[in-house]
Amino acid sequence: MKRRGLETETKDANSDIIETAVTPYTAMLLATLFLAMILAVPVAQHLYEASGWSSSVADPSASTADRPREDLVVPWFLEYVPTAAQIKAYETTLESKSILRTWLLPPIQAFLSALGSGNQNVYLGSQGWLFFAPDVQYLTNPGFLDRRGQVAHPDAPSPIATILDFKEQLAERKVELLVVPTPVKPMLYPEKLVPGFSHERSLLHNPSFDHFVAAMRRAGVHLLDPGYVLLDAKNRGVQVYLAKDTHWTPTGMELTAQAIAKIVRRIVPDCTSPRTLYTHQDVSVESAGDTARMLYPHDVDVPQAMERVTVRQIVGTEGKLWPPTRASEILFLGDSFSNIYSLAGMGWGEAAGLVEQLSYELQCPVDSIVLNGSGALAARQQLSRDLKRGVDRLSGKSLVVYQFAVRELLHGHWRRFDLATPQPRELRTIVMTESMRVTGTIAAVARIPRPGSVPYPNLIVAIHLTNVQSDSPSTVEADIVVLTWGIREGKLTPAARYRAGQTISLNLVPWDSVSRRYDRYNRSELESEALWDLEVYWAPAGR
Repeated sequence: MKRRGLETETKDANSDIIETAVTPYTAMLLATLFLAMILAVPVAQHLYEASGWSSSVADPSASTADRPREDLVVPWFLEYVPTAAQIKAYETTLESKSILRTWLLPPIQAFLSALGSGNQNVYLGSQGWLFFAPDVQYLTNPGFLDRRGQVAHPDAPSPIATILDFKEQLAERKVELLVVPTPVKPMLYPEKLVPGFSHERSLLHNPSFDHFVAAMRRAGVHLLDPGYVLLDAKNRGVQVYLAKDTHWTPTGMELTAQAIAKIVRRIVPDCTSPRTLYTHQDVSVESAGDTARMLYPHDVDVPQAMERVTVRQIVGTEGKLWPPTRASEILFLGDSFSNIYSLAGMGWGEAAGLVEQLSYELQCPVDSIVLNGSGALAARQQLSRDLKRGVDRLSGKSLVVYQFAVRELLHGHWRRFDLATPQPRELRTIVMTESMRVTGTIAAVARIPRPGSVPYPNLIVAIHLTNVQSDSPSTVEADIVVLTWGIREGKLTPAARYRAGQTISLNLVPWDSVSRRYDRYNRSELESEALWDLEVYWAPAGR
């Protein structure tokens, strides 16, 4: 009976489907609505661009990249057909600046946020706290090492092997290494992400972190985990991380600087600078956090994105803000945790970062290479690049302090770099001592991420320029590396449309003349080490 009943129900269902009738008028209406929905987006985008309301979306006919060569005879109409490079350039800018993203994303994101939902980059916590997704993933993902202590992904470089190689190369130069893996916010404030969660006595970590620490200790690497210093302060009622940002508060950073200073004094005990070398002054700063910028990319000034702090700004001799000192025995390598209160472009003040606080605690000058983003890679890469270009940043050093966000152990790229003593090199590029306009062909452009997908509103992009020429008699055909803005104040610049093969003209100044102002910003680099000994220039306007 049950079987016959099931067969009867199936026949009835099939009969209903077969006999369902749709009138021609209903079918036409549904098809029309469907086609209208499909066509509405490109038509609206076209009207949006044609109206002049938006001048930021790339014109697919604007680039000269991949155009047919003048010595070839081609049909006239091909000149009006966009090339693959031009279509790609249009797609890149359209992705971040289309009418749908500009008009619809902000209200939709605001609505979802009101319901307690973040996005792919930001998780919403309680009481307005925001968490960077890779920080949470550091805790929730499996260990970054397997049971044998090897990196979990066989094709990825091991952080342990890379850091030990780094230590050995420094030891050849008689330089000690102090590693400072910096905790991320959900390690200290999981109760803001999971209400009711309590861990007053323990510090959350990725399962592989203890193995990492043990490997560092066995190899004789000096290591400081500031997590317990920060946890102790938190348990005493001190807020050690920002609610709207991935980074720590000024107080949390200063406590870390004090802990680093205790170890540095044991390694470099003969820093004899006078105790009155550095003073400090308190400055109040209000800014939107980086996680808030990723959550509200088109409206970061909303009240729920803002946060106010008081930073301890370090002042050197003659009342000038603290500067790094190349002649110091101590070289500090760091990422945005070191930069947040140091780099004015991050919006949280200047001359008040981790390196400045360490220098103040030691009352001793400190040299630094600190760049936003990619703590596993960027600072070490810059050190190696400087050495290859003949700038010996390790000369006279006794200690390298290496700070990076602990999430880099899971997410970072732990490529090794050569720290060989620099050798004299032959200058192979243009000679330029002041601003001039040059023309060249793009050989390669570093990748530019979509604004809002990374926690930094500004990014510098590297461009390999070949066949560089100028009307000035002091220049010759050459290869150079040009740095310019790829993202500025959360928006793509014209450099986002550059493609290999394109001929461009740029106003350039020597990078060394502006490096102190720009060298700490997040940077997208070219991969080839063969380019590192080329001269580097800055294109101020990104054009």
